[in-house]
Amino acid sequence: MAKSKTEKKKAKRKAKQKQNKIERSKTTATDRGRLYYEQAMYFAENSHLEKAITCIKKAFKLVPDDFEILVGMGHIGSIIGEKKMELEAMKGLKRIGRLKPDMWISLLEFTVKDEQYEESIALADELLSILPGLPIQKKRDYKRRVLDIREYCEGRCLLQNYNREVELQKQKKSISKKTTEYHPPAADQKNISIQKPVDKKKEAHQPDKEKQQIPFEFQLQMDSFYEPFLEPSSIGIEKYELSIASHTIRFQESFENLICLAGLTGIRSLWYQEETARKVLKRFRGRALLSDEVGLGKTIEALIVFSEYIKRGMVKTGLILTPAPLVSQWKDELLSKFGLDIPSTDDIDFKSKSDTFWEEPFVLVSINQAKSKKNYDIVTGKSYDIVIVDEAHHLKNRDTLNWKLVNALKKRFILLLTATPVENNLMELYNLITLLKPGQLETASSFREKFMTKGDPTDPQNRSFLKELLGEVMIRNTRALAGIKIPPRFAETLRIPASKTEKVLYERLQILVSELNNLEKGNKLVIKNLLAQAGSSPTALEKTISKMLMNKEYQLKHEN
Repeated sequence: MAKSKTEKKKAKRKAKQKQNKIERSKTTATDRGRLYYEQAMYFAENSHLEKAITCIKKAFKLVPDDFEILVGMGHIGSIIGEKKMELEAMKGLKRIGRLKPDMWISLLEFTVKDEQYEESIALADELLSILPGLPIQKKRDYKRRVLDIREYCEGRCLLQNYNREVELQKQKKSISKKTTEYHPPAADQKNISIQKPVDKKKEAHQPDKEKQQIPFEFQLQMDSFYEPFLEPSSIGIEKYELSIASHTIRFQESFENLICLAGLTGIRSLWYQEETARKVLKRFRGRALLSDEVGLGKTIEALIVFSEYIKRGMVKTGLILTPAPLVSQWKDELLSKFGLDIPSTDDIDFKSKSDTFWEEPFVLVSINQAKSKKNYDIVTGKSYDIVIVDEAHHLKNRDTLNWKLVNALKKRFILLLTATPVENNLMELYNLITLLKPGQLETASSFREKFMTKGDPTDPQNRSFLKELLGEVMIRNTRALAGIKIPPRFAETLRIPASKTEKVLYERLQILVSELNNLEKGNKLVIKNLLAQAGSSPTALEKTISKMLMNKEYQLKHEN
């Protein structure tokens, strides 16, 4: 039946009233949300963080698409270290189309840390599609970084799917086992006819296709493996189970899961450090040059590899070589972060136990101690499963004792750490790579011919081919790749007027330099050294002049 004119007007009036009511409620919600936002920012500025969190969450609930509220929520989340709040804020900014270009990669990393791998893959694909239009620098490095994260997420998704499949198979086996169990009838049911139980194993679901078995070979240290089995009565079940567990861990399929990370204390490894460790373990087979920029954690990367090998029982002996001033720092890193108490040449009892020190399975040694006449033959005479060398640019010259020492070491795995693999000449890089993988860059003469530019020993030719060869043994992470932003540096010059004594000193130094320069033989090196010491301190200059005055060649006639 058709509605009358009056009924139509009434329905239209009700719809309009309902719309007005919705608009008023939206306005009220927006006003309340803005009020909560203002309160949240006030509390945050006055360090009332709990109240700030409560207010900003209420504001977000009322107005989830407000730009200022989302920015405020991200700001408060960063202050208190609440990663989920920051992630929610960045997702909101992306939803309303207000996410800044430099925040896309942060959103991607937060999603990965939250283990939302499928969402991370979708986000990475979206970022790659819009990357050409984003106003950012170094797009090639940026793209490489996004692709690395995407590849990592794909691997994690595959692992999750595999684990789910394994769990599903276990559940199916459990159900199949229960259905095939036969329970005899109770005593009062003896007269009941019993049917033959059906073998439901045959009826259970069978996979369409069996997984293909991939053959592999491995070797065992037979003595340590058979020991728990030879005398089970005296060794006991605990050691037996421990031996089985250790060999199970050792021969896991891959290094995708780094089992040493669970034991880290006082530090949180970063994603690029973990990926570097996996690359060294899986692709480089434990022989690599780690040349990250300063401050990105080469030490942590090396110690993750070191600890992973130890946890899996793949290394039993190791030697860590560092410059003398860094021995105590390495010892602290090993103990405080990885729980490894390794004897070092900085220990108080090192000299008293020097005879037994080198018999320890793992030692931390200054390179000066290792190459000394007393210890050189001892160090090079032992076999090490792994060798780590910090500040490896000290090995750049193959004619030095440092290079000869490391080259003479008997080692299975070796890690070289330096932020400056090349300083003056590409041959320095060649010498380092030769320690890792002899022949990787062919012979020295061939390397010079193929990759070095005449007249400029630091400028390589055939860059792409050289990069490909180095990519098999060398890893260099940059701050741009790692996403680490360093605050700008503001330099300030402070001028301090010289005292009367200092003025006299510099005037006399000027006379001395002038006289030395006028000598027939002359000595630019001496003059350069004098001026350098003068720029250091008056004390340093005094020592240098005293040494010169002991040599009659430099005594001036006008000085009494």
